[in-house]
Amino acid sequence: MADISMDTALVEKESAKGGNVSGLVAQAAKQSGVSPFKMMREIMMMKRAPCHMTEHEYFEFQLYDPSLSKEQKRAFVGMDGSFKLNLKLAPPRLTQMRGFLRDKVVFTGLLRQLGLATTETQAVVAVDRRMGTMPCLRSVEDIERFLRDQARYPLFGKPVRGSRALGTVGIEGLDEAGQRLRLANGKTVALRALAEEIITDFPEGYMFQSRVVQHPDIARFAGDSVGTVRLVTVIEEDTPRVLYALWKIPAPTSMSDNYWQAGNMLCRLDAATGEVQACRTGKGLETQWLDTHPATGLPLKGFRIPNWDKVVAAALDAHAIFPVNGMLGWDIAVGPEGGIVIETNANPGHEFYQLSTGRGILSPDMQAVFDRVIARNERVTDELNRLAREKY
Repeated sequence: MADISMDTALVEKESAKGGNVSGLVAQAAKQSGVSPFKMMREIMMMKRAPCHMTEHEYFEFQLYDPSLSKEQKRAFVGMDGSFKLNLKLAPPRLTQMRGFLRDKVVFTGLLRQLGLATTETQAVVAVDRRMGTMPCLRSVEDIERFLRDQARYPLFGKPVRGSRALGTVGIEGLDEAGQRLRLANGKTVALRALAEEIITDFPEGYMFQSRVVQHPDIARFAGDSVGTVRLVTVIEEDTPRVLYALWKIPAPTSMSDNYWQAGNMLCRLDAATGEVQACRTGKGLETQWLDTHPATGLPLKGFRIPNWDKVVAAALDAHAIFPVNGMLGWDIAVGPEGGIVIETNANPGHEFYQLSTGRGILSPDMQAVFDRVIARNERVTDELNRLAREKY
């Protein structure tokens, strides 16, 4: 591992997206043959409901492509449009446990208590909170002591409440002097510097977990960094089912699998079989579609996620614990024996689906599913209101 020192270790926010709009228009016009005037007119159209899309998102999804019809383009949503859709599918009046689902410590603690495979938390940074018998680190010195004397490496660190892999870090272990940490991206950081960074940036909570052991077939592609399957599940009647399935593959130098990190890959999966149908890296004008892994040369298209039925079962069993949620997103690691629940998201970003398929999440077949989920939500709400009236 290269001994490259650094002053900050945690994964930071992504850089400003895509450059200036005029430059993107010029590049897209050259690539597609579409006039700048038409693109600007479409951008204005996509800003309106239900798309709620920004200029940069228009280019990320390559909506300047002349082969797409107006109706196909209007089926895409931006981040805001995705959020508004999710509020319909899991309305706050029903899903009052959103804060619980976002708390990665107590959420995984519940799953473990109920017998579902999930992550192991070794310690939590909690300045003003107690976590039962779990070790709580309340200061820079506490974090240093844990990482130097108590941690069982390798570790993965992340905020208790966070998303998009921001603030995460993979730690392989200590150097021989016990003063620097060896990170999963090949760099090192001073023990105290990391402790100070965590306390400063995440005083509301941070956690250290044992790194998940992946199925060897997955590790061939993802290495030691965990490449999770993203399953989005819905409940249209009584039981959850998979709406769509993706696989996020980290680049060799990435510490996590979120797609916005340079070099990471995103695969579209057949939800029935777990087979890779297509794989891409990059966004917008920098998009590349891949048949083989760029670093290893291993074939991607046609590869099947091992123990697929158990991976799906992990998400469905977990969703069934929270049946009032019409939709949930799941990050599932593929372990040697099956699926391991990493975390859930009450507001899954549908940009991954749109990027991997080239289709909008509001395409007619998807909208039909959403209509059934919304209708079911209304029935559940009516029943809860009836029970409340009877009680009082």
